Amino acid sequence: MKINIAFHGAVDFNHLASVSGVIVNTSKILTQKGYIFRIFCDSRRNDYLKKSNFKNISLYPYFNMFFHQNAKFYLWHKILWISFKLANSYANVIHIHQKPEIVIGSYFFRKKAVPVIFHIHSHPDVWKGSRWERAFRKSDLVIAVSRFIGDRLIEEFPFLKGKTKVLYNGVDSEIFSPKEKNKRFKIESRFTVFFAGNIWLEKGFDVLLKAAKGLQKENVKFLIAGSFTPETNPLHKQFEKDSPESIEYLGLIKHDDLPKYYANADITVVPSRWEDPCPLVVMEAMSCGTPVIGSRIGGIPELIDDGRDGLLVTPLSVEELIDAILWCKNHPHRLKEMGIQARNKALKFDWRIVSEKLGKIYEGLLSR
Repeated sequence: MKINIAFHGAVDFNHLASVSGVIVNTSKILTQKGYIFRIFCDSRRNDYLKKSNFKNISLYPYFNMFFHQNAKFYLWHKILWISFKLANSYANVIHIHQKPEIVIGSYFFRKKAVPVIFHIHSHPDVWKGSRWERAFRKSDLVIAVSRFIGDRLIEEFPFLKGKTKVLYNGVDSEIFSPKEKNKRFKIESRFTVFFAGNIWLEKGFDVLLKAAKGLQKENVKFLIAGSFTPETNPLHKQFEKDSPESIEYLGLIKHDDLPKYYANADITVVPSRWEDPCPLVVMEAMSCGTPVIGSRIGGIPELIDDGRDGLLVTPLSVEELIDAILWCKNHPHRLKEMGIQARNKALKFDWRIVSEKLGKIYEGLLSR
């Protein structure tokens, strides 16, 4: 049976994470099972699909030169254009990520009843305003990227009980692999802590800096991957001023180069102070066989089994983070075992498994 899926989401083909990762990876895998995908998106990277030779995936990017100089008109014209295209795409299922306006718009434009999936990656603080409730009511199914998000959705919108499913984000376990260890890359022999992501307070970067200061006598190296612009960003300027010599800023690293950093680090840290719904950094590091020290907050505890494949610490606790790093450094054999368990856990989040679950969701909607 051929099933047409109309997708919407912001697709960055240079960085297949979060929404981009779900759309590109699941569509690439499900087309092998007879699905046909039409992706209506913000990206203009048509060359990616051509180079990758994907069959049964069509990309319909939005770009309007006339409205481009007026951000407000451009945004609303894009919303209406994508909503109309989705509603008239002859799809069996419409799958929309993040944008409540497009859920509502596609509902009013559609000529026949087609099941609509609303996929939520965002933090609950974003779900403000009547448009979110209207979008949830117009959806046939709401997908949450973690139990944390699913529980909060039902807590804030009780009518979603019974029409919400949890589908975690995924990881390509062949690309993010322990095989990358010592391959084309060598980290110095010091115990190495890796951090990848936005260098923000929300990500707990200030906590990491304080931990690094507290570990200056312990021969620990911190590698930081992320856009770092102290010359223009006042917060980054302060971070640079507070950074001990043990911290090295690598700048923004291409997503394709991340596996070798994960695999060659001893541990990865995710010291978030905000309720991160489902951080890909955790999955990617674990898939490379590297244990993760993460904050006990948001969706992070759903990914890390404390003491088995990683460690959980209290958000904002510098002392706990220091103790966790030292424990890892002083227990190399246990750390190696945790790395093996981390890899085994990550295999459960492989995109092939996630795609199979998504396919069953589509089929379940169509069998109603």
